[in-house]
Amino acid sequence: MSPDDQWRTACERAAVVVPGPDNLIAAGELLRATAYSLAGVACPRCNGFGVKTYGSTAVWTGGVGAQSLTEAVCDKCWGTGRKDKTGVNQMRVLLETIRKPASKTKETP
Repeated sequence: MSPDDQWRTACERAAVVVPGPDNLIAAGELLRATAYSLAGVACPRCNGFGVKTYGSTAVWTGGVGAQSLTEAVCDKCWGTGRKDKTGVNQMRVLLETIRKPASKTKETP
């Protein structure tokens, strides 16, 4: 399929979205991911969407899973959808927060 056909198909799919905030956001995400793919900058893990579906609810935090699917931020691009530009590494932020000693401040009544 040519790039023009890919873009046309994505626009047609986005146009048939039922009105509503969540659906309009999904349509925008589809167009963004298609644009990244056509430009050759889409993240290889999430295909430009910035989110992934993790099996067994085992997301990037590595927590105990269950028998369902969980959608969470992509652990490769950290939500940008691009392979050349990453967002904030949430795993690093979480680990730094856990390892940071608690500040000793006086509690005020």
